[in-house]
Amino acid sequence: MESIKELRSACRKPGGYEAVKEKIFLRVIRVFSIYLTWFFLRFKKITADHVTIVSVVIFVLGAFCYVWGYYWLNLIGIALIWLSIVMDFSDGEIARYKRGSLEKTDHERFKILQLKGSVLEGWTHDIKYGVLFLFLAVGEYSSFPYPSLLILLGFSASMSQVLSRLTKLRYIHNFFPIKSAEEAYQEMSKKSMFAKQGGLRKFLSNTFGATSEIATWLTLATIVDKVYIVIIFYGIFFSAAYGVLMVKQYRGFKKI
Repeated sequence: MESIKELRSACRKPGGYEAVKEKIFLRVIRVFSIYLTWFFLRFKKITADHVTIVSVVIFVLGAFCYVWGYYWLNLIGIALIWLSIVMDFSDGEIARYKRGSLEKTDHERFKILQLKGSVLEGWTHDIKYGVLFLFLAVGEYSSFPYPSLLILLGFSASMSQVLSRLTKLRYIHNFFPIKSAEEAYQEMSKKSMFAKQGGLRKFLSNTFGATSEIATWLTLATIVDKVYIVIIFYGIFFSAAYGVLMVKQYRGFKKI
């Protein structure tokens, strides 16, 4: 079995279109994820997909802890959510480690496994976004002055994010022919919908958009026992982002 240092090298993202310079925050997560990867690789029957499924179960359990509205359960919940995020990084490392040699020896099987992994990964994120804010809202329901509004915002946050992901997929499906991942990425990067983000959009995406950023703000809100702030913010933020996405897609048809 390779050392941790050797595993880090073997599990790196490949070059080309996937070579994205990660933020320092994400690099910190990888400091922990590689140890989980090392542990899981000791069991040959455990695949990246298995880790993905377990990670989403842990995330849902973490989010469900918030339903009861108890402070100590909220702390357990955010700890489980962070464990799920670390495992989400680990499943990618396991996939790159196990599929690295397969890409050279059986490229067709490699592409099939890669596609299955991508689809499963997408499903898990849809599930996470679909339940998180709803569970948070239910937990804060009894202590918030306007409980119905909070439930509405929690539902809006969850559904807006899921619908945004589905809307992007529909756009790609309708306007881009089936190509290799590299070709599709190159074409999408030229279109208005997938062009490099501007300063404000990039800032908002990097600060509030991804699961790790959401977990960071939720951690702070959990510690100070103000979880409802996260629900209100994302209920407005994700709804507005979805509205902007729809307008941008509609206006972007002319540039295709």
